[in-house]
Amino acid sequence: MSSSIKKAILVDTDFLFAYFVGTDALHRSAVKLFESYRDLDWYMLVPTFAEFLTTLSNKSSKRDANLAFFAIKELGISLLDTERSFWDKAFDLFLEQNKKHTSVIDCLNLVYFRESTIPFYKIASFDKFYGDLRLPGVDSKR
Repeated sequence: MSSSIKKAILVDTDFLFAYFVGTDALHRSAVKLFESYRDLDWYMLVPTFAEFLTTLSNKSSKRDANLAFFAIKELGISLLDTERSFWDKAFDLFLEQNKKHTSVIDCLNLVYFRESTIPFYKIASFDKFYGDLRLPGVDSKR
């Protein structure tokens, strides 16, 4: 990869949840990691954003979800639409998985990370599903 190409980070739901919820066990790690990689371009898929807002509304409050909705833009996280072909591959990957709690959105993130033309560096997530594609220094508590 050319040094003139700026690398990018793809954001997962659990990372954002930890970032926005001060009482989350991984809050400090999320804030520290975001600051450490702030110079990179940060992206999130629209379905991931929807899952995040729903999770935040359910586990924290609707008010927090509303505040996070507007804060995403201020943080410089860009939203990305996904074509049907990415969804088809994500569903195929989902069907191949055997573990309980497998997330279709995690599968979609993984497919998009691997097949998008965006020069992604890593996935911002605490989820072990992503393995070595996660940001260096991530605590693996989930």
